[in-house]
Amino acid sequence: MTTKFVSTNRQLVDQTKYETILIDWVEATTDFYSGYNQLVACLCQKVGQEKLSTEKIIYIGQCPMAPVVSLLRTMEMELERLLQDVGLFDTLQQVSITEKYRKLAAHTLALKRFNRQIQTRLLLMDSTTQ
Repeated sequence: MTTKFVSTNRQLVDQTKYETILIDWVEATTDFYSGYNQLVACLCQKVGQEKLSTEKIIYIGQCPMAPVVSLLRTMEMELERLLQDVGLFDTLQQVSITEKYRKLAAHTLALKRFNRQIQTRLLLMDSTTQ
């Protein structure tokens, strides 16, 4: 009887752990999507306001535009890599559920790193030198 309780308790712990991983992933993905769109909107607004010149470094707030464009490109490449990585799960059906969630947790960490970079850029873009 104790074994059944321990087994059921372990399943509940695993289920809670999996739910937490999935919730974290959904939040990180949502923030990634939102941040990407905010960066693009700021760039589009700046491009609409200025004549772009290759000789001049263009700033949005206190942030040079070139690193923002670079970040967006890197985000697109990383998203493609993550999608390909997830696609491998479809072809490898023998991968355990634990391994799938471990990979999802790793993806979440990558997305969160980008989300921190996005927030830094947005704060710099929103600030002005006075």
